[in-house]
Amino acid sequence: MKNQKQFKTYIGVDLGDRKHQICVTDKEGTILSEQKIENTREDLAQLANENSEALLLQSIPSIGEITSLSFILIIEDVKRFDGPRDVGAFLGLVPKRNQSGDTDKQLSITKAGNKMLRRLLVQCAQYQLGAHAPDSALRDWGLNYMVSGGSRAKKKAIVAVARKLAVLMVTMLKTGEQYEPYPNEKPDLVIESKQAA
Repeated sequence: MKNQKQFKTYIGVDLGDRKHQICVTDKEGTILSEQKIENTREDLAQLANENSEALLLQSIPSIGEITSLSFILIIEDVKRFDGPRDVGAFLGLVPKRNQSGDTDKQLSITKAGNKMLRRLLVQCAQYQLGAHAPDSALRDWGLNYMVSGGSRAKKKAIVAVARKLAVLMVTMLKTGEQYEPYPNEKPDLVIESKQAA
């Protein structure tokens, strides 16, 4: 019995009368009902649909209401970044460096910035590199990076795609342009290449 109680606390599943009922808690630790959770989802969806910046970011496959709203709230003003690539360091998605003399080691990511947004972007990157994501230049780049070798190539590719997603999102918010899966190709060339295949 003791193991079941520890198990219950660890994964947040109620093993009482109704098996597999997920327990979600708020900041105070109060268990929220399924109705409250559904109401919160509906409120987030409504808020995201009313915000033009959130709708713009949601045009990227894998970016949903929670990720777009979190990005907007945490980044606040995109003009504070001199260049869009600076957002990678702000979110802790760049590698640490260990430089001494002739050596220049790249270590794991710095993990500076907001932990939740970094996790959301990594989840979006995992979807971008997954089997069900639509084709795009970002996906192609990530898959090529993954194939480039090494035992940790997939993990590195996921973080790199998450960083590129953040850069893309900042660029879209600065320019106001819609997401383009293949931004450097002309639409006529894309249509012709698909017809030829």
